[in-house]
Amino acid sequence: MIPVLLWCVIEGTPQQIAAAKSLGLTCLLAAAFILAVWCFLSSNNRRFGRREAFLMVTLTWILAPAVAGLPFLLWAHFFSPSGSHPFLSPINCYFEAMSGLTTTGASILVDIEALPRGLLLWRSETHWLGGLGIVLLFVAVLPLMGVTSRKLHSVESTGPLRGDTGPGIRDTARILWISYLVITVISALALRTAGLPWFNAVCEAFGAIATGGFSVRNASIASYKSPVVDTIIVIVMIFGAVNFSLYHELARGKWRRVWRDPELRALLVLLVVGSVVVVLSILPTDLHTIAGDAPKRGWLASIRHGVFNYVSMHTDTGFATVNFDSWPSPAILAIVLGTFIGGSAGSTTGGIKVVRFYAAAKILLKQVDTMIRPSVVKPVRMGGRTLSIEEQSSLLQTIIWFVVALVLGTIVLMLIGSSTGNVDLRTAFSASLVNLCTAGPGLGGVGPTQNYLWLPDASKLVLCALMLVGRLEIVPVLALFHPKFWSST
Repeated sequence: MIPVLLWCVIEGTPQQIAAAKSLGLTCLLAAAFILAVWCFLSSNNRRFGRREAFLMVTLTWILAPAVAGLPFLLWAHFFSPSGSHPFLSPINCYFEAMSGLTTTGASILVDIEALPRGLLLWRSETHWLGGLGIVLLFVAVLPLMGVTSRKLHSVESTGPLRGDTGPGIRDTARILWISYLVITVISALALRTAGLPWFNAVCEAFGAIATGGFSVRNASIASYKSPVVDTIIVIVMIFGAVNFSLYHELARGKWRRVWRDPELRALLVLLVVGSVVVVLSILPTDLHTIAGDAPKRGWLASIRHGVFNYVSMHTDTGFATVNFDSWPSPAILAIVLGTFIGGSAGSTTGGIKVVRFYAAAKILLKQVDTMIRPSVVKPVRMGGRTLSIEEQSSLLQTIIWFVVALVLGTIVLMLIGSSTGNVDLRTAFSASLVNLCTAGPGLGGVGPTQNYLWLPDASKLVLCALMLVGRLEIVPVLALFHPKFWSST
């Protein structure tokens, strides 16, 4: 937040100064809060175990959006020239910040470009900070407070079968953030070379590498009307969907080990297959861009927009160039399945993760094989090792919990919206799906050309909860409500 504040002061325009004031007040409040937490943790001699790690990570993700949303709230109340901005509502500010930090990309903004550039930069930066995780950002600092960073990292890291990329968890954090920073810089430079202004290039790079989806333009990436920009964004989104520990392996020259990674191969296959299905489905369809261009049809338009929007949704980014809500059913089905699966474990994406999908498919095939040949015991192997029964059970349980959360979210949104009649099943289901899987735009009333402002506040809070449990992959949050979890051992 401080770099954004300094940039606003340097620019010095009235809009930027207003943004700087709201950011400055937030910095003071955040500093006081962090100091209080530091004093508490450094003076608390109680052993910091796994239960405390679960609680701290969950509370961090609940409180962080409140802090991140303060600049929006303060600006709307004290510095906005408009008296009716959506950010006058604390819930709207919290929703936007939660969406940013969880890299969801769902927005309540109607006119994005009306915000001061400083707040737009901060909005995009919430994606970048949340991409690898707020807690991971501080694992090098937490040991100074007496907190075991390994426990926190194991709770917050996405995906199963987690492993360290270096000799220690603090080294792992540094390696991951260096990789993240390098790819971000390269992405911004590439977008600048493609013709985007520096401000746009940096903000769009933040959204792409974090697989977040916040854009600084009302028409998202479609506003640039550039196949080159589309291609760069697609490549960066795929980089964001790959397990970041593989970049450390690349830096160590272990190219073959990276290429042999089963999850990476499965991810690439899914992206190719899904893109082919979408392109073939929309080939006879007129494609209307969000920017309002004349409709286009044919192979070039279908490949460009089909691949871009499918990759965007499969990586749970949420950038859009066309209104895919009007696409044929096969394309919609491919997008829904891709959104649910998401990217690799240890990446910035949401969803159940490719490794779980891949492992679940292997487990089901094993069960079929066992039914046919009961005498043959065939282990489930991934990454050169055999998955234990406990690991198989954990993989399947997480997928089941995702489905349960999706169904419950859909039902609750339908019940809340029943009083107004504006929330149909298509809207409720897709809103639950894309927020649980941190993808952003959905179908129906929350499609690529719509926003979330019209939803009741209660629905927005439900979606915030789905973003949270989806980002932490459900189990760490559910564990807090289990009585046995808090019983003394």
